[in-house]
Amino acid sequence: GKICDKGVTMNNNNKPTHDALVDAIYESALSPVKWKDTLNRLSVYLNASAINLIGLQVQNYDNPFLLSQNIPSDYGKDYRSYWREHDIWVQAGIDKGLNGGGKTLTGDMLVDRRSFLKSTFYNEWLAEQNISDVLSTNLWDDNPNTPKVILCFFRGVGQHSFQESDRLNLHHLAQHLNRAFSITSHLKLSEQKNVL
Repeated sequence: GKICDKGVTMNNNNKPTHDALVDAIYESALSPVKWKDTLNRLSVYLNASAINLIGLQVQNYDNPFLLSQNIPSDYGKDYRSYWREHDIWVQAGIDKGLNGGGKTLTGDMLVDRRSFLKSTFYNEWLAEQNISDVLSTNLWDDNPNTPKVILCFFRGVGQHSFQESDRLNLHHLAQHLNRAFSITSHLKLSEQKNVL
């Protein structure tokens, strides 16, 4: 592969390689200002159009989003009122017992695609945000059963749904993300201004 301008090795399709992403993830753990770029590269790797990092133990519960890209900034505040009551992906995760730590899930593992596209939540909320599918991974703290952060990648209306190969790609990176977020948290680097 060739080296792109940010120093992450790219493969012939201009996508970062798994190994380059692992390196970038650990670099971000020690230098949190790099997280935004690293997550953007993960988005390219997964062919996602938007990213959302949700904190479940955040100080400001008005907006649980720690970091998002290609999602309007006010979405977090609006989403707060939808969190458990209206988000059918979240509801399905709870109902199916898939909301614990360490799970990496595609949208169709949570909700049948046809019923999802007919839902009020999709039609009034997600389609407007150009979101039609999710790929998420639950990252956890010291308690392996309790997610601390949920990292979501989205594909837009008109894009193909996430496949099992996408889920496995993210699942293989999730253990590194989990360690890296833990390092960032323990070093208290995440308290630096404007970073996570």
